[in-house]
Amino acid sequence: RGLRWRIMLTNANVSASSQDHAPSVLACSRYIFLGWFANAITWFRLGDAYRAYIFTEDTGYSFSRTMGTVVAERVLDVVMIFILLFVASMAFYGLGDLGGVLLFLGVALLLVLVGVVGLLVMKKFGMRLSSVLPNRMKDSYYLFHQGALGSFGQLPVLLIVSLLTWFTEVGRLFFIIQALGLSVPVSFALVLFVTLANAILTTVPITPGGLGIVEPGIVGLLTLSLARSEAVSVVLLDRSISYLSI
Repeated sequence: RGLRWRIMLTNANVSASSQDHAPSVLACSRYIFLGWFANAITWFRLGDAYRAYIFTEDTGYSFSRTMGTVVAERVLDVVMIFILLFVASMAFYGLGDLGGVLLFLGVALLLVLVGVVGLLVMKKFGMRLSSVLPNRMKDSYYLFHQGALGSFGQLPVLLIVSLLTWFTEVGRLFFIIQALGLSVPVSFALVLFVTLANAILTTVPITPGGLGIVEPGIVGLLTLSLARSEAVSVVLLDRSISYLSI
């Protein structure tokens, strides 16, 4: 994730003809981790704005342009989540009764539409619409516009890094299930689907880090293959690692 954000920051600076040098991958990773911590203890995913704020305080970058790269990163994530969620759904359910899975696919599709349509509108009409803003806000919007749309240079590289990023998330749950030695094997398609459903639930900013929302949803999905007691064990261990460790 640190590598991906650094690439996006570099892309945004190139599109803005900026001479700022992006921090190292390790530094970008540290800012992302601090943003995750803020997300884990605040509502409405304020950690994303906090990450942009502390980054600009430390580096002197424009806050508006940096926030644009964070928004672009979120859009890239929801697109990748939807694609992988669809693949996992087809692999696990085929074309049969998708049942409650449609809820996750519907939420993911809604997030994709909001993000992608928002960027397309910004690209086509953003500069014209910004002309009605006060001068102070106009400058901020212009930098945000540069950050959000300029981040998508080297798109194939970003997609590959994003794919690897999400498979590290899948790997965590896969190894947790292996470590518990469950009585029934769990298919990789279900592990993939559960991980991405987890990401969808944490994206909806109802509680800090999805606390209290993610757990019942993931238990319900895991009971498609596991006994409820085993599903609860998996979720408690997974959330201990993914939430409490932050």
